Amino acid sequence: MNKWVKDYLDYGLEGLEELPRSGRPCKLDDAQLKQLKAYVLDSIDRMEGGRLTLEVYSAV
Repeated sequence: MNKWVKDYLDYGLEGLEELPRSGRPCKLDDAQLKQLKAYVLDSIDRMEGGRLTLEVYSAV
């Protein structure tokens, strides 16, 4: 049985709420996450295909 199904059966809708996650927090702020999402979605619509690449800019 899937974990989310078990959590729902045991705890109802409250069992489906997302809990805090362990690990390193995201380094991107909300504006950067929006910009990344827009870039990825824009790249999906391009006809030429290919891979998404990351250009690293250093702050000088």
